[in-house]
Amino acid sequence: MNVASLYLYLRSKGLELSLVDRPERPDGFVFRIEGLKDLEPATAGAARWLIAENRAALIALLKSDSPDAAAVRQEARRTATEREQRKERHE
Repeated sequence: MNVASLYLYLRSKGLELSLVDRPERPDGFVFRIEGLKDLEPATAGAARWLIAENRAALIALLKSDSPDAAAVRQEARRTATEREQRKERHE
C-alpha cells in the first residue's frame, strides 16, 4: 500500500492525523491521532500498527508542500466532509 492510499484509508476510518513537534524524538515529531477511540479495538490496533510501520512516509506526506501531497490531503478532507454529511442525514 502506498502512503497516499494508506492516508486515505486511515481518514476513511474517521481518523485525523496531525504532527506535533517533539525535538527530543529522532525525527522531531509525534503523531496526534484523533478518532481511535471511536473504532473497534482490532481496527484501532491495526491502524496504530500501520501508522508505526509507515511513520516516515506519513510524516513526509503531512509535511510536504508538493501538489501531489496537497491533493491527497484535500481528497481526504473532501471525503471526510461527505462522510459527516451522510452521517448527519441518517441521525
